[in-house]
Amino acid sequence: MYYSNEFVRKMDNNKLKDFLLSLLDYYITPSFGYVKQREFDIYLFYLLKQYSFFEDEELTVFAVISKLQVTRSKAKSLIYESNLRFGKDKLDNRIKEELKCAKFLKMDNSMIGLDIEVPLLIDFLKDKLKKLGHPSDASYSNQILKITIDAYISLLDLYLELYVKEKIINELIKSKLIQNKSFKDAAKLIFRGLSRKALGSASDELIDEYIAPLFESSSNVINAIKNIIEKIK
Repeated sequence: MYYSNEFVRKMDNNKLKDFLLSLLDYYITPSFGYVKQREFDIYLFYLLKQYSFFEDEELTVFAVISKLQVTRSKAKSLIYESNLRFGKDKLDNRIKEELKCAKFLKMDNSMIGLDIEVPLLIDFLKDKLKKLGHPSDASYSNQILKITIDAYISLLDLYLELYVKEKIINELIKSKLIQNKSFKDAAKLIFRGLSRKALGSASDELIDEYIAPLFESSSNVINAIKNIIEKIK
């Protein structure tokens, strides 16, 4: 009750009106009472996310449990179903964020682990990898997806901006580390160097430190690439 009171109190009149109109419109379309309770719950949950009921930029299962007083399975189901119905356009952006947080696996530095809490995102990513011709393994944990370095590179090829990939290639050619203009060849060279470093104690930070900046503002990209080159030489 406290969270709902706070939520309504903080909303301005226009937002509150939009929220209620959206909810009412959904419920009476195509006729009053047509929408099933489960579908209504999912849409209401989606609206709560859209209007910042959960406040956190990254919605977690714990946030849903604590604010809605539901079970863990119910919270996971609401997140999954609402994303499936109303949030597909945001999944690609979420994958970019997950790629920045990936880590070399300590037991096998030829593999990369993605710790993903949202089941729909795991399914979306597995389907994306399958279409790219790469296997993925979630058998170790239901929220840790294990992929090969080649699979990770294919995802980088898909999600990095073209100008970033071109700058990586050009800087590696200038440094005489590669001769051809293939992004995947350039990325493989980078990851061979990083995976050797992953044998050290700081392996968890390697991707965060050297790959994540490639997704940031263009002004940081050249410095990020130069840092990579220095690391792998």
